[in-house]
Amino acid sequence: MKRYFKAFGYLLSVHVLALLVMTLFRLVEFIALHGMIVDAEASRVMAFVKGVWFDNVIACYISVLPVAVLLIAASLGWCHRRLLRGINIWYAAWFAIAFMPSAANTPYFQYFFKNINSSIFGWFGYVATTSGMLLQESSYWLYIALYFVFTGSFIYALVRLRRYFEGLFLLPKDNMHLVQVVSRFLISAVMIGACLFGIRGRMGYNPIKVSQAYYCEDSFLNQLGINPAFNLLTSALDDMRKENKELHLMPYAEAITNTRQCWVLRERWIARIF
Repeated sequence: MKRYFKAFGYLLSVHVLALLVMTLFRLVEFIALHGMIVDAEASRVMAFVKGVWFDNVIACYISVLPVAVLLIAASLGWCHRRLLRGINIWYAAWFAIAFMPSAANTPYFQYFFKNINSSIFGWFGYVATTSGMLLQESSYWLYIALYFVFTGSFIYALVRLRRYFEGLFLLPKDNMHLVQVVSRFLISAVMIGACLFGIRGRMGYNPIKVSQAYYCEDSFLNQLGINPAFNLLTSALDDMRKENKELHLMPYAEAITNTRQCWVLRERWIARIF
């Protein structure tokens, strides 16, 4: 079972490392914007506890596939270096994307007093203008630098973890007795189920929602616990729902023409009256 538990140790180490990095981004936001707190008696620690809860949802989204692939492979006694390297690349790519909203959330929250959401997708139509705004504002440079520092450190730690556990996988293969194989698959099923439950975030009829982060009367602390990537994802999904889609009662060109004609008629009536 040694090879199997080494695979489990690698996955758990990466998961904890990702939660630590997302907590560091939250700490940066707290230090930068703690002046927005209006409720002096509200617990600061609870916001970080809620934050780990929401961070875990994003981490489970990214980890569910590696957990399934690596644990099933380890259950069969097959843990090749290439598999571990491929999973490492998966983690590095997806967590690098997941860290972006966390890095951008501090200046966004400072300006809008709310977490980053799907409204940023409207800026993609003005790439040159948006890029100029980000790069020309010197106060944003710190958060851009922190993103590269934290993400670079995370990837470096991933490489170190991969090399460490890669050496452990060179141990002699586990015995492939039927009882051991079945027990490994059962443990793998439990771990995959735990990861899926982490994505859901809570028991009950509905999965975790933004409202689960609210615990006090302070708006900043309530929103501090929400993972920006989670908020961005859920707001984008909400926009895709049928009841939230934009109504197209008539073609845009026809609507604009009718509006202009109404304004022309309005001006004519005003001219006649006066």
